[in-house]
Amino acid sequence: MFKLKSMVASQKDRPLFQGHVDTVQPDRVVGWAWNKSQPDQRVSVELLIDGKVQASVRAEVFRRDLVDAGIGDGCHGFSLLVPEEAMSRGRHEVRVRFEGTETELDGTPAEIDLDLQPIEYFAGDIVDNCNLRCPFCLVDYTNIRTTHKMSRETFQKWIDIMPLVRDGRFFISCLHEPTLHPELFDFIDMIPVELRKKVFFTTNICKPLKDEQIQRLATSGLSHINISMDTLDEELFGILRKGGRQKIFLDNLQRIVPAFKASNSAPELRYITMAYRTNLDEIPGMVSRAFEEFHAARHEVRYTYNVRHITEAFRQEHFLSRDDWTTLDAELAKLPHAIDVILPPDDYESTQVRSTNYWMMPDEEGFPATVPERPIALRGAWDGEIRIRRREEHFSVNVNILENPAAFFRAI
Repeated sequence: MFKLKSMVASQKDRPLFQGHVDTVQPDRVVGWAWNKSQPDQRVSVELLIDGKVQASVRAEVFRRDLVDAGIGDGCHGFSLLVPEEAMSRGRHEVRVRFEGTETELDGTPAEIDLDLQPIEYFAGDIVDNCNLRCPFCLVDYTNIRTTHKMSRETFQKWIDIMPLVRDGRFFISCLHEPTLHPELFDFIDMIPVELRKKVFFTTNICKPLKDEQIQRLATSGLSHINISMDTLDEELFGILRKGGRQKIFLDNLQRIVPAFKASNSAPELRYITMAYRTNLDEIPGMVSRAFEEFHAARHEVRYTYNVRHITEAFRQEHFLSRDDWTTLDAELAKLPHAIDVILPPDDYESTQVRSTNYWMMPDEEGFPATVPERPIALRGAWDGEIRIRRREEHFSVNVNILENPAAFFRAI
């Protein structure tokens, strides 16, 4: 619950401004601020750490609790990132003031603990299945027949870890399809407003979505949503998105876009396209259409992980040659959009890798015992099991047995 209480100083000191710092975290400071005498005006605030200005931002994020409290139209929230260069070890004094003034928000000064580095990312899944059987998927679904779903109690444990992760780095779906979980939208509602910018998910939007569900996403305040979009050709869609119907995909997309455009707290829409010989000519136009028509903030065009369960026939028909990648990269570089082209590694054709079924480790073969990155990255499964990236086979703990998950992973 946010403390929607602000004390107004004397007319001489603070005749116009009200605001409050609600949360101080290792990587961000969250609150609200407005000019009460000009409620339609968006004010800016600045962050001071140990007396030095480190960042500023406009207070313009929509918050329903502000509307309920009579704070203008609710578009007065802010989230100030703590710059990495300010993150020296130890405890520091934090102040937030209205930019260009000496007037501080209520709730400051406060203290921030920068002893602990946040987790690099958390790659989790609230289910363990998908509604599609795409022939290039990096998960081997051959023996997966049922869908296991995360409990509310386990998801709450995930929420406890979220403050340790940077914005846009907490997956609630990474390998599987989150819309298979009947409580996906309730789970999002469980996340405190100030933590939602940390969270995103990837979806194929091939399962019918209700207007009410789309509206809840549009006002969720999540960081972003990745939408898989490999082709807009109906026949090829049936091949690459096996089990999906293009009609459902397009119907969902055509309702998502206007809902997100109309919301001040909508996640960014980002698109991911897998590049193949069969969609090569289509990709530049499809990427342009994503930005011009489908409200794209970014678009990633990438190679397929050369996992062993992909059939040789699919490789021969669909995988791009080196010359194809060079041509595609050059064509996309001409477009005036935020496009990330993820090129295959040098040993791509000669090396096949294991499927990413991290939770079903075969006895005969293990993952390399490489040293994990620092800060650590985590993987999370529907049942609460968590592994450390690049130590998947060597470290496992179930979050449900941890009384304080954040303290546990801080210690690691």
